[in-house]
Amino acid sequence: MASKSLRTLLDTTKGHIVATAFERLSSRTQGPNGLVGASTKKAVELNVGSINNNVLLLAMIEDRDSLAARTLIGAHPRIQLLLEDRVKREIQNRTGQQAPDSEYGPQLSHDAADAFDGGFYEAVQTGSYYKDPEHILLSILRRDASFQKWLMMNNLIDYIELYTALKSELLALQPA
Repeated sequence: MASKSLRTLLDTTKGHIVATAFERLSSRTQGPNGLVGASTKKAVELNVGSINNNVLLLAMIEDRDSLAARTLIGAHPRIQLLLEDRVKREIQNRTGQQAPDSEYGPQLSHDAADAFDGGFYEAVQTGSYYKDPEHILLSILRRDASFQKWLMMNNLIDYIELYTALKSELLALQPA
């Protein structure tokens, strides 16, 4: 269940996350060209009913210049294909179930809302006032047991090693 401190709505007409006053999303996270907009487009493209962590990760990978994308691709060069395959299998497992329609488009799933909520903790831990996609990735690596298990089962990389390396790089980017 999503944390009560984050009540998140996805407004696909504007591509912004509307949340409590305590949310601090960077321009790279919100907006139609940020992680939120890219995730919305990816969810529609893949025909999934909600934006879950897998969709967030795929959207992160598409921004090849970002630290989040470089971290994921560095973990395994084919991680994008493997994640897309994972999403397709999830869709197949839903056979007979219709993706929930919403007048607002794909909504954030509970795991994605938790990732955004946990991103604030990661931002604070790395000395940032705003949540960037890298903070959301750190949150997914730390909190999503399903993704952790998938990484290990596919021998991609130790998620703790990936988390530690990304966090160290973010800390190194902060001014002294």
